Parts: sequence; structure tokens; C-alpha cells
Amino acid sequence: MKIIRGEIALTRVTIEEIEMIRNWRNSEDIRQYMVFRDHISAEMQREWFEKINTPENLYFLIMDKGTPIGLIYGADINWAQRAVGNAGIFIADKEHREDTYAMTASILLNDFAFSIGLQSIYIKVLVSNPRAVAYNKLMGYKLIGKEAGVNIYKLDERSYSKFKKKIQGLKISPFDLLDPMQVIYDKGEMRFPPAGVT
Repeated sequence: MKIIRGEIALTRVTIEEIEMIRNWRNSEDIRQYMVFRDHISAEMQREWFEKINTPENLYFLIMDKGTPIGLIYGADINWAQRAVGNAGIFIADKEHREDTYAMTASILLNDFAFSIGLQSIYIKVLVSNPRAVAYNKLMGYKLIGKEAGVNIYKLDERSYSKFKKKIQGLKISPFDLLDPMQVIYDKGEMRFPPAGVT
């Protein structure tokens, strides 16, 4: 599965890519910003893939001109409540961290999530990561709760639409926000929303 707009594509994670993702996640410059910071073994990574390769999880590689540069996800989807239970992103390629790829990928995944009928997205952000806190507030997320060292935020379609109107016309991404979004599935591939969800 691919979600494409302009030169940015999100491609659904496959088992062939999990070692690359594990290496990214185990690097100190990524791990320090994660809620789960333990070293991830190859066996743990395989178990993780089995858990996330379901209709309740959207995990994508962020691709720049065909090169993977990071990971973005909407996990623990409750289709009955139309809610993404936990979302997140990281840019693994250091050269891309200071540009707009994180926001570009977030806009693309959020557009897809709301287009398939999801109505709210929840995230957990470390209090010790002020950059991520500011980034998600900019995107329209509202603080709704706190856990030990973690803030919980919620994004609904109304707040997200306000954010998109604010940035309309600004050159913050390699695509125009009004460009069409392409969603491409391979034959027999899992589809979203899953069958039976109306």
C-alpha cells in the first residue's frame, strides 16, 4: 500500500524492512525521544511486526524520491469509535530532520486517516521533548491528559482543518496541500477501512 502526494510517499511497512527500522529505533538519537527506550532485539522486532500488521494499525515508511527516511504510524485504531489510539513519527535520516518532511508526512497520513472515516487521533509526547510538544500543538492537537512524564493530546477533524487553513499557500512542504492524494493497493493487500466498517 502506498499513499502518494507529489514527491512524498508513505509505503506500508513489510517484514523485509523491519531490521532497518530496528536499527533506526536502537540508535541513541532516536531512542532518547521515545516512550519505550529499551534496546530492541531481532526477536522483539519480529513480534512487534506481527502485532502491527493488522487492520488496527497503519505503519508506513516515509519515502523521499524512493529512499526511506523515517517512520510514521497511526496505531491501535478503534474502528467502532473512529479513533486512532496512538500516533507517532520519527525521521531517521539526520539530513531531513531540519526540513519539512515530518510535517509533510504528518499531513499526508492525517489526510488519509480522516478521508477513511476516522474522527480523532491521539498521541503521547514526552514532556522532556519540547520540540515535539510545539510541533503537535501547531498541527492542532489539544492537551487532554498527563501520565508520568508524558502528555496526551487529541486531534479532531475540526482542529486539523483550522491548521490546514492557516498554512494554505505557505511553502512548508514539497507539495501543494490541494494536490490530489493517491492511494494505491497491491493485489490482495489489506485495505483501509477494513471490510465491514461503514
